[in-house]
Amino acid sequence: MERRCQTLAVLLGVFASAGAGSASPREAPALPLPSVEVREANGLYTVRGRFTVAATLQQTWEVLTDYGDLSRFVSSMRRSEILGLRDRGILVAQTMVARAFIFERPFHVVLDVHEVPWRTIAFRDVLHSDFTLYEGDWDLAKAPGGVAVTYRLQTRPRSRPPLFKGVGTFRATVTSLLTEVRSEILRRSRRARGGAQPKGGTR
Repeated sequence: MERRCQTLAVLLGVFASAGAGSASPREAPALPLPSVEVREANGLYTVRGRFTVAATLQQTWEVLTDYGDLSRFVSSMRRSEILGLRDRGILVAQTMVARAFIFERPFHVVLDVHEVPWRTIAFRDVLHSDFTLYEGDWDLAKAPGGVAVTYRLQTRPRSRPPLFKGVGTFRATVTSLLTEVRSEILRRSRRARGGAQPKGGTR
């Protein structure tokens, strides 16, 4: 349990700034944006994103399971707290902020997270407050030059307008999330090698 507390999960939160379609200030300009595909059908969004990062599996895993420190490197995350264990999984409460133009709204989830160490992090919302469906996973695999990270999500928000205006908004949101996560992995990888910090430092 202590290891998990010390070790984003990314998680898990998909709602980065909806207007952010470009790389984070901490992202090296030469790096391509993560690839992101989004499909929508009757209010159900299916998301798949992917990037490769020059880091080890351990460094990548530690960022993706850093449940208690998400708000430091995921700009949309306001709260991420481990509540305890459940059926061999971890319960993580999160509050995220979605933004679109002048609108801003918090979203709440309680994620039931199941880990397969060094390979997969699966999650699903059990609160059902702002989403009728919110589930997905992060998948890690060795790749030339580092680690390939794949992010998948299916979600059906209860409220659509004005914060959910289609595939373009979701694509920009997920791109921002993946870019921030990749930047944090690179930062930790470079620190471990004793190299220079990524441009812009940390927040």
